Amino acid sequence: MRIIRNLFLALAISGPIFAGELCRGQSTFIFANFVPGEVDAPVFDAAGSPLFGTNYLAMLYGRPDIGSLAPATVQFSSTQVMSPEPFTFDLLGGGYFYRSYWVVIPSVPGLG
Repeated sequence: MRIIRNLFLALAISGPIFAGELCRGQSTFIFANFVPGEVDAPVFDAAGSPLFGTNYLAMLYGRPDIGSLAPATVQFSSTQVMSPEPFTFDLLGGGYFYRSYWVVIPSVPGLG
């Protein structure tokens, strides 16, 4: 019985530590305008044509207050600004961008 209790205690303590990569705060984003079953938001020009190609770029900016906006970074501890994402994710004729990793607005704290 004591072995089971100790094993349970070890899992309860180490689980959140090892699962930390999966738990992200409210200032972390998947920067994409298409996520199957969740988001489908293509971007169009004034004539109604979907944006497509490297001439069109998307960038994420944010801030916790009304002050000046700051660009997203590639991770919490980094000052490396994310690079603009071109509209090259070809789905039904264009209008989509997709970044394969998370981006962060470091000045916005997650809920604690």
